[in-house]
Amino acid sequence: AYVAGSLADRYGGKVVLTVGVALWSLFTVATPGAAAAGTIPLLAARVLLGIGEGVAFPSIHSIIARNVPVSKRSTAVGIITAASYAGTALAFGISPLLISKFGWQWVFYLFGASALLWLPFWVPLNVLKQLPADPAASGSQDPAAAAAAAGSAAAVARGVGKGSKDGFQQQQQD
Repeated sequence: AYVAGSLADRYGGKVVLTVGVALWSLFTVATPGAAAAGTIPLLAARVLLGIGEGVAFPSIHSIIARNVPVSKRSTAVGIITAASYAGTALAFGISPLLISKFGWQWVFYLFGASALLWLPFWVPLNVLKQLPADPAASGSQDPAAAAAAAGSAAAVARGVGKGSKDGFQQQQQD
């Protein structure tokens, strides 16, 4: 978390979160192929997924620190944390259906692809434009809501990815 937080502080939470989402999504999609290739490729894919996932909350907290007034930060963190758990619950709810209809691999393909599909909308709206030095000068009516919404999308994606990971581990133990 220290490295991820330092990177987010240096390059901006939005940039680091984008790289993290891309990394964990790519390696979520790659997990079935890595599993078919053997233990070492699977471990490598899961470690790289974890590195990408590991920057999520430090990046989101950096975004909050830069864009949300102090009086609303606890609310923003609460929304994002709840969204992460909601994503995990959603994943646990739909994973069995996906597995029974399409096979366990499709949990990884669909969840990884859903996060990758989020990136083309996130990058131009959030990463490519400069953040104002003063959040109050951004023109946003409610920066807490904007940061919470952005972080919630990533947190739900992280929760879904976490759910699919846990589901895969359960499959392996059976």
